[in-house]
Formats: sequence, structure tokens, C-alpha cells
Amino acid sequence: MDAPVQEWLSIAHEDYDAADVMFKNHKYLYSAFMCQQALEKALKALYQHRFSEVPPRKHDLVRLADQAGVLGACSDDQKMLLSTLTEFYIEARYPGDRAELSARCDRDFAGAILEDTREMIMWLEKQLRDS
Repeated sequence: MDAPVQEWLSIAHEDYDAADVMFKNHKYLYSAFMCQQALEKALKALYQHRFSEVPPRKHDLVRLADQAGVLGACSDDQKMLLSTLTEFYIEARYPGDRAELSARCDRDFAGAILEDTREMIMWLEKQLRDS
């Protein structure tokens, strides 16, 4: 695995660790936001590995998964996670949308997102090793 791919994965793990810290400190919206960031970096690692070029500067996880050539292998639950987390990236930055997302993002919701993100990062790393 080349250095840029390793760097993307390292950042993905740092972002996931930040999501975990946010969760433990009851900052559930920020935890979900950092889960989006973690999966974005993991998808970009896979893209870099498969195509040996800098990944696109996109934040839509469904589109990134498609461009990385992995969307078709994703389960319906994984696709839903990608779609949900993309919403947290886009809408968490705007006051009205942010309030609505915060109301949805309680401890149970954020905990499930955190666990699903951990599992998907592991799955993406397996895709990377197998390709």
C-alpha cells in the first residue's frame, strides 16, 4: 500500500476516533459529522488505491462509493448509512437544518451510526486489501 493511501486511512481512523470522543462527550451531532468525515477518507483511500490518482474533492459518500467502484458491493444498510451521513455533512453546517438534525441525533441514533461507521471502515479496508 502506497503512502497516500496509508495517509488517507490514517486520517480516517483519526476522524473515527474524534467521532468516538464526541459521542462520549454527548456531542452526538458532531459525532455523526465526524463519522461522515471518517468514511469520506476511507473511500478516498480506496479510490487512491484503485486508480492511483488523487480522489475527487467530493463529500457525497454515495457518489464517492460509486466513483471508487464499491457502491455495487455495498449492502442496502451500507448505502443507507452513506446517504444518511452525507446529509449530516451538508445540513449540519446550516442553522435551521442543524437544529432539525440535532433533534434527530440522540444517543441511540449516534451510537448506531458510530458502530455502523466502524464496521464499514473495516469493510472498506478489506475491499482495499482484496483489490
